Amino acid sequence: MFVKVAPIGEAIVEVNLNGGRTVADALAIAKVLVNGRKILLNNKEVDETAEIKKENSIIVLTQKMKGGK
Repeated sequence: MFVKVAPIGEAIVEVNLNGGRTVADALAIAKVLVNGRKILLNNKEVDETAEIKKENSIIVLTQKMKGGK
């Protein structure tokens, strides 16, 4: 299953998940660290344990928004 890992401000990496199918598996293969960023899987906020079920899914890592001014 092919998945795109797209950390905002960094290169997009396409990975092939042969065995594991979690966000953590895809991030490990892509060698991308979460570093406190929000994880979106196909535009829905998830954590690293989320299972990837669709071919060509997209994982986006973005800075968390802070409230206030």
